[in-house]
Order: sequence, then C-alpha cells, then structure tokens
Amino acid sequence: MPNQQKRRVAIVGAGIIGASIAYHLVQRDIDVCVVERGPGPASGTTGNAFGWVNTLFVDPSDQEVLALRRAATAEYERLAEQLPSAFQYMRRGSLLWKSEPDETESLVEVLRKEGLDVELIARAEFVRREPLIRNVPVCALASPKDMALQPPALASALMAAAVERGAKFFANSRVTSLHTSNGAVTGLIIGGETVEFDLVVLAAGAWTEELLRPLGLSLGLLVSPALLLRYSSDRQLLSHIIKSPELEIRQLPDNMMLVAKSLKDPLPDTSAIDGMGLEMLMRIRELVSGSERIEFEDGVIGHRPVFSDNLPRTGYADGCKGLYFAVGHPGVILAPLLGRLAASEIVDGIPPSGFEHADGSHLRRSYAAT
Repeated sequence: MPNQQKRRVAIVGAGIIGASIAYHLVQRDIDVCVVERGPGPASGTTGNAFGWVNTLFVDPSDQEVLALRRAATAEYERLAEQLPSAFQYMRRGSLLWKSEPDETESLVEVLRKEGLDVELIARAEFVRREPLIRNVPVCALASPKDMALQPPALASALMAAAVERGAKFFANSRVTSLHTSNGAVTGLIIGGETVEFDLVVLAAGAWTEELLRPLGLSLGLLVSPALLLRYSSDRQLLSHIIKSPELEIRQLPDNMMLVAKSLKDPLPDTSAIDGMGLEMLMRIRELVSGSERIEFEDGVIGHRPVFSDNLPRTGYADGCKGLYFAVGHPGVILAPLLGRLAASEIVDGIPPSGFEHADGSHLRRSYAAT
C-alpha cells in the first residue's frame, strides 16, 4: 500500500536485531530512524557476544525452537550473498566433544536424526584439523557449516548499509520513554523532546522491559548474564570454534582469543572477572599447545534477553497501537531472519509463516497489560 511506504518507523536499539530490521526496512522504501543510547551499533549485548551461529544446542524434542534456528541459520547464507563485505572475516566449522566418547557419539546420532549436518570424527582426523590441541579426544562432533562471526562488525555493516540507503542513525540518544496518545504509541521522548513516528519498533534487548513498564506492559523477559573473556595472542593457534567439556573458545583473524562462560547471580565484580580470566587462561594453556604467550586482556558481561520457552518475541503489541517488538536470544543467530520477517510484517502486513512444524505464530505473542 502506498501509504505504508511513507510511514516513519523508529527502531529503538542498534544491536544486531535492530540493525537487521533497519537494513531490511530501508530496502522496502520505509523512512527509518534508529535510536541508540550507546556510542554506536552493537554498544550493548551484541558487542559482548561470542558469535557462534549454530543449531547444536536445541532440544530436538522442541520442534518449534529447532525449526526457527534452522530457518535462521539458512537465512545467514542469503544475507552473506547480499552483503559479502560483512562476512569477510567469517570462519566456518566447530569441533565439540563430551567427557566420555559414548556421550559424543550419542549426540551426533541424535542430531543426525534431526537432519543436521554433523559428523563424528576420530582422533586422527581431529589432529589433522586442529594439530595444536593437547589431550586429543577419542572422537568429536564436527559441524562444518557453523559460522564464527564478529557480531559488532556485522551489526555495524548492517547499519552502514541501512544508512547508505537513507536510514537515519542517532547514537548517544537515550530514549527516556515512549510517547503515547489515546492509548497508542505515537513516538519517542528523547532528551525531554518528543519525536513523533508512525510506528515504534522496540529492539532494545534486555532493556525492553524498562521502556514497557510505564505503559503497564510486560513481555515476561528474563535477563541471562554471560561473560566474554578476551586474550591476546601473537599468532594463530585455532582454526575452528572449540567446545571441550572445560572450555568454549575461538580465535579471531587478528589473533585475539575469545572464551564464553555463562554466569549466575550475583554478578562478579571486576576482581572476580579477573580471577575467572586467569583461571580460563590456565585451561587454555592446558588445552592448546603453543599458548604459553597468550595473555588475559579483559572480560565483559553481556545481558542476554531470554524467555522461558526459548522463543523470541516479535510482532505488534496487543491493545497498544503503534508498537512492535523484536527481542530474544540468541540474537546473533536470529537477527537476519527476524529482520526480514519484521520488515515483511510491517510493510506487507504478512505475519511470519512457513517454518516446518510451526506456522510461525510461535513468533508472535500476546502482550496484554499486566
């Protein structure tokens, strides 16, 4: 509809989901304005993400989540063709093993039954692929199509492409509240000034509830903290993402190593993070030959927005016109798909559909006032 193409859409949040929505909306000739409280794209959780795109850690019995993840990883292939510059530093493949060989074998069997592209490799093949790993496992799961991405770079590339097509981007602009009129969201209040829009898209991750609370709305969002530890290295030691029973680690093209670790409340202070960083450093040196000169740099906490059913929340808010949601974990994996689906729904009025074992309605939830 012509009048839809003229709508002014504000996106709150320039993480990878917000940047993806902006990128897909401008391709549909929508007037897009992205507002970010940080200094640039990926200033929040996206900037502290490990960057592993995979379908390995989904309960096979949860067919809705599995279908969504498979569609999301397939969407990355399309985006890589559209925006190759954003993927120039991408690496492929992961290697994973459990404490006992039969556990690894069982996992490979389960994932194969679900049609996932994984293989069981023996010790000799493992050494060929990762010759510097010490205490080589008897067998390992290899997932050759997994992607190792740099989420901040990808979010920045998506935002730059959106701006090139006409989107406006405002950094260091904190949205203090949503502006409403007659029960509908009609704009944003930024720095005491009201800016009107036809539609507001909340892609603010863990901070979404903060903006909803004054409206009496809640998504039931929970915050799951994760720690990203960074280590400097003077050379390349790893070619794959590695997940052993003790360590989840990858290496960037600039030699920096990343280690991911889940956290529980209470969150650690700087001293405790440093302690964890040094503990993981010892594990790296035990795992990787030639890592004696690796040094711990720092650790950052990411606040992941999660829901009890492991599904994201996207769609229009029930009972509150002018408001659209796009939030969930894992945002890095879901972003290209959610961006395209959100743009399609906003422009064409077509809700998400077409997933195996699900009609897409699981992406859209009721957001009744609490």
